[in-house]
Amino acid sequence: MEKNNTIPAGLDFDNATEEQLEQGIKDAGRQLENKYIVKYPNLYIRTISGNTYKMALAIPGNYFDDIDDDLSPLDQIIRMLEKENPGKKKAIRAELNASLLAIASKYGDVVENVQMATLGKYEPSGSKSNQTAQK
Repeated sequence: MEKNNTIPAGLDFDNATEEQLEQGIKDAGRQLENKYIVKYPNLYIRTISGNTYKMALAIPGNYFDDIDDDLSPLDQIIRMLEKENPGKKKAIRAELNASLLAIASKYGDVVENVQMATLGKYEPSGSKSNQTAQK
């Protein structure tokens, strides 16, 4: 990702509004958004920098044993990405913190949804049962 240290001309702080601020935040969020694809047994991620990583979805019980609970969430996701993507340590450590934290959040959501789907409890994965209504 290229750094731009130039301050745009014509910034009008005197007439800036909360609505413009909120819109700017939404626009920035869309531009920083990672892209995700689930192809079991992995979640694939492409970050704003263009790097692609994978995270396991078939998780054994001891998968997180080597992740220190005392690490920050950012350090935990870095370790997990490095574990699943050997040889990409330098690229992972160069990613924006916002991208890495978004991966951590999305990964947790996807793992939960995959596990719920295996239990038949993920609503989008199938139609609802009529057994309760037939009593």
